Amino acid sequence: MKDVQYRIGTVTFPEEMCPTWDTRSLQILKQLGAWAREGWILSSRNSSAHIRLQSQGFCVLLERPLAE
Repeated sequence: MKDVQYRIGTVTFPEEMCPTWDTRSLQILKQLGAWAREGWILSSRNSSAHIRLQSQGFCVLLERPLAE
């Protein structure tokens, strides 16, 4: 078993007059891509909560192996 580092990441949505699921999806993918470039992978997401289109954001649990 490897040692793992954890971090809570926040996806924050900018205020938009008329957000769509398309714009929200692109914002989420952009943030996940930025974390991936830093070596983070998605460990967990709070799936018990429904993300509303008017939401300001949500949190995820990220993980990556500790550097040796």
